[in-house]
Amino acid sequence: MNFITITTSQTAHLSFEGYFLNRVGFIYLSATNNTIFPYVCAVNYFTDSIRLSSAFIPISGYPYTDYAIQGDNGLSINLHSLPAGVYDLILGNAGGYTLLSTRNYLISTN
Repeated sequence: MNFITITTSQTAHLSFEGYFLNRVGFIYLSATNNTIFPYVCAVNYFTDSIRLSSAFIPISGYPYTDYAIQGDNGLSINLHSLPAGVYDLILGNAGGYTLLSTRNYLISTN
């Protein structure tokens, strides 16, 4: 499991290695305490598809846009200006989404 723990005044740069990362269409930050975000969105991207909506329940999180796709196999995310807490990343596209906490991506931080 890969949860991200941020301590006070910490900035993190995460680099992911995987497959089809160039197809990521959205990233949300989710936290164990969602009151730390200025606003939290509850979204259901898949209401129009019975199969997808049953496999991918609605998510809630903070839309995050400070990321860069580095080809098919690379993605980097800059986490900054976040309060201390435990975070999860939700990466998705039109075909579904995945939670960082449920996958074993190769992650490096620097």
